[in-house]
Amino acid sequence: MWSKFGEFGQDFSPGFYSDLKMWPSMKVVLVSAFFCISAIQCKSQNGDLVVCPRCGCILGTVLPGHQRPYEAFLGVPYAKPPVGKLRFRSPLPVEPWYPTIWNGTFSRSTCIQKIYASWLTVSTGEEDCLYMNIYRPMRKKTRKHLPVIVLITGGGFSIGTGNNVDFSPDYIMNRKDIILVVLQHRLGVFGYLCSGTTASQGNFGLKDQQLALEWIRDNIETFGGNSQLVTLLGQGSGCAAVMMHMMNAKSSLLFHQVILQSGSLAHWALLKNPKSHFKRQARYAGIVDYKSLTTKEIVSKLRKVDAEILRESSDRFKFWHFDHLVNYRPCIEKETWKDPFLTVNPYVAWANGTYYPKPILITFTPNDGTYRAPILTNDTLLGEFNEGMREILPKLLEFPSKYVDNVLNYYFDGDTPFIQSGNEHIFINVRNILRILIFNYLLGFYSRNQEKIFPCEYFRD
Repeated sequence: MWSKFGEFGQDFSPGFYSDLKMWPSMKVVLVSAFFCISAIQCKSQNGDLVVCPRCGCILGTVLPGHQRPYEAFLGVPYAKPPVGKLRFRSPLPVEPWYPTIWNGTFSRSTCIQKIYASWLTVSTGEEDCLYMNIYRPMRKKTRKHLPVIVLITGGGFSIGTGNNVDFSPDYIMNRKDIILVVLQHRLGVFGYLCSGTTASQGNFGLKDQQLALEWIRDNIETFGGNSQLVTLLGQGSGCAAVMMHMMNAKSSLLFHQVILQSGSLAHWALLKNPKSHFKRQARYAGIVDYKSLTTKEIVSKLRKVDAEILRESSDRFKFWHFDHLVNYRPCIEKETWKDPFLTVNPYVAWANGTYYPKPILITFTPNDGTYRAPILTNDTLLGEFNEGMREILPKLLEFPSKYVDNVLNYYFDGDTPFIQSGNEHIFINVRNILRILIFNYLLGFYSRNQEKIFPCEYFRD
């Protein structure tokens, strides 16, 4: 009889949960322990949608959608808040919240970040941000479990959100045959502070994602999802994250298919010199005696630095205007460290085929790589770019400066390198070459290494 509690769409009497909350405390403890292993779905006395995964019930809501309404469970926690002593540490699973019902009718705060967009900067978010939003079609009683798509958004490992205001699922939820999960994970210095030692191993954002995938494996069937048919969808830097999950033995068991949108393991996806970067971060965050401290002592002090000061310190890494946009990146950990996520050079692993192959769909959109095109409309920035093109361009695209003359001669056809009215397309073409190189690199190695496992097909508009 107990097994029926785990079935999707199981009905209960209207007073079920109100009766549960009135039980004596000892019974509540016993029931909490039981529900951490079993799962239920019911409606409360007033008709609100309530789903009960393993360690707590969640109150959901219905959103109007684009063509049809859908159900949403917003701001679902999957980890303890990474604050205080948990800052710069691997995430810990969320604790059960019985006997209360979690209010999943609104999104929680985005992760703390500084957004560099066009000519404006916006500082937003909080450290307490490890939540996910779960969307599913309007459901009737059924035992059918739907395929699950888990989205890891892009933003150069430094910006991004999973809330339903900035990222609305209205269009994709026009479909009636999928469940969508949108993750939030630590960003910037909070997600990728890498000391090159065990003091701060780094890759915390990737480890957040992994813990979220474990939560989905254990709980998504309560929402009507198929835990054995999970597609991991990455966009931008989220693509690099997905590819790194394909190199991690633990992560690889948590998803079954992959979609990469507008990104890959590009040049900006790995921190090349973590120890130097770590020292700079300490100095920029105001640790005045960082040179005389051990990495462990520096991390201890950084845990006490105000979150806003840490967030704003990202400005100090810029060499020109908003660039580099990707200042915080994944790093390589040592196999002997506790629970390392990335222990190999991802470029070498991808080229050699030392990853866990999955069926994969690779997509790009027109003019990927042109996010800095607004420079063309700003006379000051365009003047600075023209004047310092030979110094700026290699840093901007991260290629060896010894090739800058070859690049300029190719794109300017031997003319003096100068962007002006009438040849703006050259700037766009230089940025767009990133999309071509990334696509060829990604698809070439993947098809070469995986053709015998999953046949590769090519589509062009």
